[in-house]
Amino acid sequence: MRRSLAITLDGSIVETDGWGCDPDATAVLLFTSGTTGEPKAAVLRHKNLASYVMSQEFASADEDEAALVSVPPYHIASVSSALSTVYIGRRVLQL
Repeated sequence: MRRSLAITLDGSIVETDGWGCDPDATAVLLFTSGTTGEPKAAVLRHKNLASYVMSQEFASADEDEAALVSVPPYHIASVSSALSTVYIGRRVLQL
């Protein structure tokens, strides 16, 4: 049995009141120069990232599925791809 499943079956673990974080709080702060060339911070909030990830079916990937990530790790597409890929259970291949 997977450890994560065994933990959920452990009766001594007390359930908390959710994630314990503010949905409007900053989850990721990406620094970018964008199209203007002026450095600025792009704020990604918990509620926005969770909304994107939860729109997909948990652990729905087949064993042979993989996601090819071709954007740099500091790009919003890479952040959202990493979160959703792990959530649905695909392997990640960084180009």
